Amino acid sequence: DQRHMRFEHIDNCRLSAVHAAKSMLGKPEAYVYVPFFYSRLFEYGAEPVVFNFYGNQLAPDGSQLDLECFSDTLRIGAFWLDSKRVVRGALICNGSQENYEEISML
Repeated sequence: DQRHMRFEHIDNCRLSAVHAAKSMLGKPEAYVYVPFFYSRLFEYGAEPVVFNFYGNQLAPDGSQLDLECFSDTLRIGAFWLDSKRVVRGALICNGSQENYEEISML
């Protein structure tokens, strides 16, 4: 896949540096990274807004994905699904640590 992708997270910086070093040492391997972005708006306020997004909003062929959302009193979530109903992206807002760990494994 030759599409340009932008990864905006310190995790990518660290992992891509290790990948580059291995390549320079003659031990190249495929760079596999699940895009990850998070935000902590008003983190220290009375009502923080915290979200994590994993994956991509586009299907492998570049087409837009279907969006399915859920919410309850405090949490909001969304999944981006391709035409075969495979999860390509996932977002959760104000979830528990367990929610974030589970959604990162999709």
